Amino acid sequence: MDRGWKGGGGEEERDEKGKKGGCTMTMAIAHEYGPAIYFITVTASPHWEELQAALLPGQEPSDRPDLVVRVFHRKLTLLLKHLKSVFGKQMACVHVIEYQKWGLPHSHILLWVKNEYQPHSAEQMDKVCSFFNSKLLNSIHTD
Repeated sequence: MDRGWKGGGGEEERDEKGKKGGCTMTMAIAHEYGPAIYFITVTASPHWEELQAALLPGQEPSDRPDLVVRVFHRKLTLLLKHLKSVFGKQMACVHVIEYQKWGLPHSHILLWVKNEYQPHSAEQMDKVCSFFNSKLLNSIHTD
C-alpha cells in the first residue's frame, strides 16, 4: 500500500492508490537511473522443503495457503538481502508480490546496479544467471 495513503474508500480504492503510488515511485527511479538492469521473477514452489516439512500428513500446500505465503515471504526477504552480494552495488530495487489464480505467490523485482557491476556481454550475463540460479536460489533456506 502507498505510504501516503491515510484511509478512506473501499478495498478497491486502496489497491488503486497503492498501485499508482508504486508506479509513480518506480517511474521516478527509472527517470533518475534509466531502465532497470535486471528483471527477476521468483515464484513460490509447493515442493520447498520448509513447506513440505510444515504440512500435516495428508495435507497439500493448497490446503495451507498461510504456510505457502509465510515461507515465500521469508525466502523473498532473504533473497532481497542477498542480492547485493550477487549483483554488486545497488542504486535501487523495487519489487511487487502477486498471487496466481491457483494461489502461489510470485514476485517481480526490478534492480538497478552501478555501471561497473552491470554485465556488458552475453557471457557475463550467463555467469550472473547461472550463479543466481544454482547457488543463491537453491541455498536460501528459512531455518
